[in-house]
Amino acid sequence: MENIDKNNLNENNEFVEIDINKSKNILRVKKGAVLMHSLSEAGCFIPSVCGGRGGCGACKTIVTNGAESLTAAEQRLLSPADIEQKKRLACQVVLNKNVSIEFPENLLNVRMFEAVVQSIKDVTYDIKEVRLKLIKPDHIDFKAGQFMQVTIPAYEKLKRPVQRAYSLSSRPVEKGNVEFLIRLVPNGISTTYVHKYLSAGDTVKLVGPFGDFYVRDTKADLICAAGGSGMAPIKSIILDLLDKKITNRKVWFFFGARTPKDLFYVEEMKKIEKIL
Repeated sequence: MENIDKNNLNENNEFVEIDINKSKNILRVKKGAVLMHSLSEAGCFIPSVCGGRGGCGACKTIVTNGAESLTAAEQRLLSPADIEQKKRLACQVVLNKNVSIEFPENLLNVRMFEAVVQSIKDVTYDIKEVRLKLIKPDHIDFKAGQFMQVTIPAYEKLKRPVQRAYSLSSRPVEKGNVEFLIRLVPNGISTTYVHKYLSAGDTVKLVGPFGDFYVRDTKADLICAAGGSGMAPIKSIILDLLDKKITNRKVWFFFGARTPKDLFYVEEMKKIEKIL
């Protein structure tokens, strides 16, 4: 992550500073900007499932000083313990004065990627398997079970780009490719774009990886449960176990479906069942 170059900013504007992890990095940004956006512009990406609208609570960040009063969204999403620990929602903190923040060092390794759509396949009537080839950078290291934020560009249903979080369904060993399982949400601005507008050959921007949902290195049995596109992280985890030749742990996978037409990857899972 690099500091924002103050020489490239309008000298007539006012600026504030973001002190990150006890002065390990200091950013000088425009006063009145939103903390999440300022960090993103500097190459530091905070997870957000809702795209920064104050609806998910995923962007919790410790702000040790400089933040103003809690917003309505923060009062709704932050627990008393969060507040006591000085956690704030990065998408809700407006930078009107210098602030000091703390967050896990591993977030400094999160990057923005550009990828090209290789294929889009219907696995059910409302779920698409989307495979992408990374082009900049051309490889990624992630843990099976993690997710990425996909940028949805402006189109007829969307005035400005937004980001949405989708779990990776691909194998971590395929470092040059990523895959997602995306279910169509009726009237959903993001899933509608993926299902009706996205095509092979299109370029997509991704941010990640994020998430603590991954297999720990123990000998305990694995009990996995999912339904619909929730198959994505479980598929990645199971394939990763195969690639690592971990066959000494029992794996139970329960997949829920309303009707037979909601089932998919059945034959693939039957083949894996004979190995694990």
